[in-house]
Amino acid sequence: MGNSLLHVVVLLWMMPDLSSEVTYNIKETFSAVFNCQSPDQKMMYEEIKLFLYSGDLEVQCFFLTGFNALESKEKTIKLFTSRGLAPTMTITNSTYSGVFHFNLSMQVNQPGWFISIPRETIIDEKDIAPVEQWFVAISLQDGLHTHTTEGTLLDLLREPILQWSLGESITNEQFREILPNVVRIRMGKCPCANDVVIIGVVCNQNVQGIYLGLTPSGFWNVGGTKWYNLTEYLCSLYEDCQDFSFVDAILTNHYLLLLTSLGLLVSTDLRYPKDHLTFSRTNFCGFERGDYLQAKLWYNEQCFANREAFEDDFVSVTFEKNLTLSQTSTCFFSKDPFFVWKPCLSKAKIKQPKKKVTQTIVSFLVDSEQKSAVYLLKTKKSVSVAVRNLHTDSSSPLLKFPLFHFPKDFSIALGMVFHPRSHFLYVYGNQVWLSTDGGNSFVVVAYMPNDPIKQTYHSFYSSSIIFLSMSGRVYLSRAGLTTYTTYGKVKHKISEFYYDQLGTGILITLNQSISDSIQKYPAFSLSALTSTDNDVAFKTALAPQYLTLNEIIFFAYVPLTSTNKEELKFQQVHIGKKIKSRSIGDADIKKIMHHDYLKGFPSSAIAHVLTPFKVETKQQSPCLENSITIAKDKYPFYKVSLFLKDPTALSTFRRSDIEKTVVIPGYCSFLLVEFVDNLNILALATMPIIAPFNKTFKKEEWLLYDFSMQFQTMWKISITPCNYWVQHESTATSRSIIKYMDLANQYTFRIKIIQREIKEAQLFQLPLLEVFVGNRHMVEMKSFGFWDNTNSYTFEFHASNRNIIQGMTSVSFVIWRASTVCDVTTIVLTLKASCSYFKYMQFVPNYNIPKSAWEEGIYANENGFNMIKTLPFSGKYKQCFNKSSRAECNCTIEEKMSYALTFSDCREKVPRHQFPVNQYPISLKIHNGNLRDIQMEAPYFVTISELNNRGNWKVKQHVPDDMKKLKQHVESLIFRPVYNPKSLNLSITGSELFHFRVTVIPGVTFCDLADEFQIYVDDVPTAFPGKPLIASVTAAVVGGIFFFGFLFELYNIQVWKPFKNMFRRWKRAVVIMRNRTSII
Repeated sequence: MGNSLLHVVVLLWMMPDLSSEVTYNIKETFSAVFNCQSPDQKMMYEEIKLFLYSGDLEVQCFFLTGFNALESKEKTIKLFTSRGLAPTMTITNSTYSGVFHFNLSMQVNQPGWFISIPRETIIDEKDIAPVEQWFVAISLQDGLHTHTTEGTLLDLLREPILQWSLGESITNEQFREILPNVVRIRMGKCPCANDVVIIGVVCNQNVQGIYLGLTPSGFWNVGGTKWYNLTEYLCSLYEDCQDFSFVDAILTNHYLLLLTSLGLLVSTDLRYPKDHLTFSRTNFCGFERGDYLQAKLWYNEQCFANREAFEDDFVSVTFEKNLTLSQTSTCFFSKDPFFVWKPCLSKAKIKQPKKKVTQTIVSFLVDSEQKSAVYLLKTKKSVSVAVRNLHTDSSSPLLKFPLFHFPKDFSIALGMVFHPRSHFLYVYGNQVWLSTDGGNSFVVVAYMPNDPIKQTYHSFYSSSIIFLSMSGRVYLSRAGLTTYTTYGKVKHKISEFYYDQLGTGILITLNQSISDSIQKYPAFSLSALTSTDNDVAFKTALAPQYLTLNEIIFFAYVPLTSTNKEELKFQQVHIGKKIKSRSIGDADIKKIMHHDYLKGFPSSAIAHVLTPFKVETKQQSPCLENSITIAKDKYPFYKVSLFLKDPTALSTFRRSDIEKTVVIPGYCSFLLVEFVDNLNILALATMPIIAPFNKTFKKEEWLLYDFSMQFQTMWKISITPCNYWVQHESTATSRSIIKYMDLANQYTFRIKIIQREIKEAQLFQLPLLEVFVGNRHMVEMKSFGFWDNTNSYTFEFHASNRNIIQGMTSVSFVIWRASTVCDVTTIVLTLKASCSYFKYMQFVPNYNIPKSAWEEGIYANENGFNMIKTLPFSGKYKQCFNKSSRAECNCTIEEKMSYALTFSDCREKVPRHQFPVNQYPISLKIHNGNLRDIQMEAPYFVTISELNNRGNWKVKQHVPDDMKKLKQHVESLIFRPVYNPKSLNLSITGSELFHFRVTVIPGVTFCDLADEFQIYVDDVPTAFPGKPLIASVTAAVVGGIFFFGFLFELYNIQVWKPFKNMFRRWKRAVVIMRNRTSII
């Protein structure tokens, strides 16, 4: 009673935090079903699928039923409305969050709530570009309960692939004709909008051609897949189109790649739609049709909705064949726009070993965080991973890390994949391995010795991963976890798994009875799989060995003569599962150990006891009435002997005691394996080193546990329920979080793990979180964690950026003890050392001119334009370029009043001052989304220029002593004066319109921070006309000279003749004087 009361008090105390922060893994059920949809939506689904068009976004919400059988849904809605309650809709993605409130009044035609949101409120852009699909959460608070429904919102105007006609559109009836010849289906989903999917069908030899389907709703809309026939157009790209068929497809951020039996085809840039989608051929010399049928495409899925200069899409293709003389390589890769394809491994650059070993590249991926190339290699004897740096889109000849060699029993390597939007690297085949450091090291996740994994399917939103084996068996794991859950086999031969944007797993197959032939099933349902039973127990006995009251080791018994030892061992799949007794007791498996040297027990599992296990009673095992001794027998057996109080008593060993375990506190346990007689049984010791010999244990000093499987199953292994709530501070984004870190920026992320069930106080508390960083050199990081009084674990992560190199890194927070049934086990935070597209600089005007003054035409010419152009040097307009009138600029009211640099042509408010302008304050601020505005100051030095090269202005500034050397150094580098933006003052002695541009110097921010402002100087006094007067006199004198010269020439007046005669006479006089002087 005390513990229950404590949990209630703690939960109520935490309620404010649960409401103000983002909390996951909380499940609530209500009798009334809350649902929302678009008014034009014909069917209701478990998920909300909303689409954003050019108009408003309209959503209506309602209850499908009342709170009880006697209450109608209309009455339920009226009850909420009368209390002033209405739903709230939150729209989020990795960088954006918006909250919108429904109207409180009810609809007339249908009881419910309604909301209409203008498109511009959500997003302003309408250009065609990859845009991240939004997540929608609609909640209705009812006291301590919250009715919630989730879904997605897709921008149909901007999604690139949806703007195209893929080829010749065909009807559903035409597509059904080829269904009997389909042998496989393949899909490619949009990296930023996983609901947008391309599906292609692989046909047998009876049908030739390329048939693709396109859906914008993740197959949720029945009949929503549109089919296209691309055969005729694509065949025109080849001279011989015989045996033309589809193999695979990849949809990148900007391009669609099709792998066909005749080669690889790359589409045009999807951002610039035309009449129909065109493709170009990619030629790989020396490969034939059979090679392309066995080829594979590899792609590291990343969303580039706001693409940075350091982000690129890379795709590689590998051929499953040995290299011949006519081929340069069996692996090629390229980056967006996929014009040039290079060999993955250049033989000319990489030094070959003395002993030549033929290596095959199974898979090739580019690590976008560490800028490295990752190779999965195999030889006849080994499988390994190599990592090389990537320079100028070519791999370095030197290894970045030493080769990682997998164990010899990992002999079948089939593929390698990065989990989307993270740095978790998986290698799969007859084993599954996980790397969190880019391929330097790996840990094993699963062993599949007889049924290798052939394909993986991932969801970035839920971190779910499906492993599909060769036999069709399905395994479920979570990104970052080293455990998994086993399910049944896929029922449908022609099928493909798929995760939509919301992380819902679906099995897609083809069905002629459906309009668009697409049949979907929940991925983990009996409609898709042969079994959903998660019991992975193996048929053998377990021997418990207590370490403490709460820690126990279960040893799995394998008969010495058994030929199926591997099937009777604990494996990785059991980690995180729960061992349950048939009677009472359960424990969570924490660790698996293999020890072949221990005879009879080659494997064991360390478990944490949740509910104590029941011991055998004297009624079930009468032998407990007696004392026992332990003696050595023939290796490796021990003899357990009874000492009867009464020789005639029936309290002896029975054959039903076989496979039960003798537990002696303080000593090792003994599994009874062979019946000798009523007083003696042979046993195997779990820990022979502490086995007691020649010691008598009284009846109260030893216990008997039954974990046998001789007559009936006494134990099983099942999935552990989710025992953790994940809570992180309200980051106003979805589970996939992106944070931009400019130079000198800092960011703190706090995450809290709340244990739902706590059986007892934990003496030794291990951190519940593992943190993995993709690129540790990108930013500086600090972290610490602590436990509180409620046994909840809080982890704080601090990052600061002091590097001038742009890049990105993912930081993954993994609850390593979490069960695979938890909705959230991993939170991925992406840090980008770059400029946020929310960040900009703004000039804050001291005074705005009234709009009426503009309308009077003070600054406008006859067409309504600014009389002085707004662009530097070029003298051209921006938004008004090539427009004949101002009306054609299409300036909105917001643009006319805006001080944004882009809308300077539209600006209609300009600060106006009387001459002279003295000490006009230049106030500059930095805006960064929802963060607090920052008043600019050093070291954000700025340059100031007048765009029309006008003079008569100067700037006064104050530079602190500790910044003077920095200022001088910057000026010596850029050869321009720089100013401290704090306490800047501008003085103008000119007149009319001045147009200034303020720019932050490079090196202090990744952003190109700049802004423009205009000042109109009015009432300039009339100046003394000195310059005009001098100019007039000069012009008159020069004109007179030319006029009189013309007259003298016209009338042949020898003006210079008297001067010439005078000069001659003077010259003769000089000569005579010199002669007289010489005579004397």
